[in-house]
Amino acid sequence: INRFFIINEKEKPEREYEIYNAWKKTVEEKIFLNSEIIKTEKQKIYIKAKNPILRNEISFKKNNILKLINKKIKTTKIKEIIIR
Repeated sequence: INRFFIINEKEKPEREYEIYNAWKKTVEEKIFLNSEIIKTEKQKIYIKAKNPILRNEISFKKNNILKLINKKIKTTKIKEIIIR
């Protein structure tokens, strides 16, 4: 797994995995299944949503999602979610 992250230019795979798990446990199942974390960088999470309706829903819940994710991660806290 570490090799995969190094090949894909991910310096801290543990942080990526921790954020992924926090995202999975925080958002509703339909959001989780229809979105993906593109990257995490400088206290930001970049999310790709499959459609505009889902993008809008994530946008409305963004502040609450941030609070819940930050409670679950031990590393540097996330300050922003960017939806694409």
